[in-house]
Amino acid sequence: MRDPRTLVVAAIQNGNVASFASARKWATQVTGREVASTMPMRRRSPPPGNLEVREASPVELGQVAEAIDSFYTEHDLTHPQSASTLAPWFERSRLPTPVCLYMVTVEPKGQIVAGFGI
Repeated sequence: MRDPRTLVVAAIQNGNVASFASARKWATQVTGREVASTMPMRRRSPPPGNLEVREASPVELGQVAEAIDSFYTEHDLTHPQSASTLAPWFERSRLPTPVCLYMVTVEPKGQIVAGFGI
């Protein structure tokens, strides 16, 4: 039985009839055209503001999960998150320095306004 949390993505070139025929055997969705873009890096740091960037704490994982789910509401290629689904992700590393972490940007009153996971 397939694990329902598994996500398989195939980027198939338009017109590749054989690959599309193969994918129809296992695919549950077809998203259509995908678009990717690049942005130039800043040459200088932005001016300091009132926001703090730091690692998310374990007690904030519920809030982080809610924000992730809210952001991805209209997306097909995502799974719902919760504090309990995010917690193991932070504990994966057997290395002295963690490889998985989640950074948050926090307003002075403690509200998380942005985040990213590595």
